[in-house]
Amino acid sequence: METIQTALDELVKSRNKLMTLLPRLKGNKQLSANEEIRTFVFDLQDYSDALTVVTDFSDSQKEASVSVVPQEISQLFSEQRQVLQALVAEFTQLSDKMEAGEETEPFHGLTAGGIRRLAGSLQGLIEMNGQLLQENLNFQRFIQGVEVSEEVPTEVEEKTGFFKKLFGK
Repeated sequence: METIQTALDELVKSRNKLMTLLPRLKGNKQLSANEEIRTFVFDLQDYSDALTVVTDFSDSQKEASVSVVPQEISQLFSEQRQVLQALVAEFTQLSDKMEAGEETEPFHGLTAGGIRRLAGSLQGLIEMNGQLLQENLNFQRFIQGVEVSEEVPTEVEEKTGFFKKLFGK
């Protein structure tokens, strides 16, 4: 159980790094103008949201994380892939032990079947990780000429209502 908790903590830290990068990518107008890049950024958001399937079991949710640059995405994906594969192996082993009656302590109240389904979900995340890693190559080529600021864009354009436009007031 200790190795599972350590792996979960690592995954949370890695996910937090990705989450600090996403608002900067979404707020960049040059990136938003390209449909392929915008799709990649939305896929990143979906992937990081999907990681909560397992990161919600960790106690280190509120830790402040270090900001990363877009060029470090490949490294994050590689680290996450290794951790996810380790978790799949640990969860499979744990569910087998629970079914055999060797392990009596449930993981956060999950049964052997629940843990097996969790391992299957993680396997899907590993596949998604691999696809994003491939898409990251095009993203890295595009981002070479684009400056992504360290600040999260905070200005929000005020939307003008229909009647205000119509009457100019």
